[in-house]
Amino acid sequence: MKNLLQYNYDEKYDILYISKIPNEHSIAEEDEDGIVIRYSCKTNKFVGITIFDFKKRLINKNFPKVFKYVKANYLYEIRDKLKLTTTWLIS
Repeated sequence: MKNLLQYNYDEKYDILYISKIPNEHSIAEEDEDGIVIRYSCKTNKFVGITIFDFKKRLINKNFPKVFKYVKANYLYEIRDKLKLTTTWLIS
């Protein structure tokens, strides 16, 4: 069965949570300032990513390494669902 990405956005704190395998026991590693990657404790495979200052990053085009884990089209979809006005995602 294919795992689909799910997201949750905390508007108050501007944090985007993306999960490939929700509720998976995981360990977290801050890949870069404000980008936290979660890996399964069992398999050490990617299970999710947390992006702090999500809207600010959209405006400032600050998503280095995020696309290694999440395709740009998925971020476009999230942007549209959140009704954000920014038009770019790929530099």
